[in-house]
Amino acid sequence: MAFTHDTELSLSATAALVNTGRAGVEEMPEIAALDGFIDHWQWTGSRTHEEAELAAVLRLRSRLARLWEMTADEAVALVNTLVVTTVERRRVLRLLGRVGATRGQVAAVFGWQAVFVAGTGLVAGAAASAVALLTVTRAVTGSWTPFIPLAPAVGLVALVAALTAGAVMIPYGMMSRREPTLASG
Repeated sequence: MAFTHDTELSLSATAALVNTGRAGVEEMPEIAALDGFIDHWQWTGSRTHEEAELAAVLRLRSRLARLWEMTADEAVALVNTLVVTTVERRRVLRLLGRVGATRGQVAAVFGWQAVFVAGTGLVAGAAASAVALLTVTRAVTGSWTPFIPLAPAVGLVALVAALTAGAVMIPYGMMSRREPTLASG
């Protein structure tokens, strides 16, 4: 598969970041190591050079490491979705800031987006699985009433909600700190 130069560079940098925590030895234990990593990849942008920044990068690294455990189809779908939505969110964030939205108002917009996405996903997933579940239940038990254990169902709903909230609110938090047009509040 052929990638553009910037995509290859981004994938290489991501792999290098993930590998800083894979060898059983922490290769990014301090801010100086993060500085060296950023200098090596020639990244630019504002930095705080604080422990919180290093902690955020290490959290991102663990999330990116999960990509290595996915199937190829799952990873491609996830990366494509994240790239498109992140680019679109930057534009939306900038526009909302220019029309006078506060950080709190924008956070609410992104929060409601997470609720909508999680709700839609749960409803669509339940509808798609209902046909197979009802058919199998009818064939095995003779009844149209399936047995669905409550604890795993509630756990699944909670997991979907948490993953969706993280996928929406974490990029929002990172982008909103860099967006000077957003008013405080």
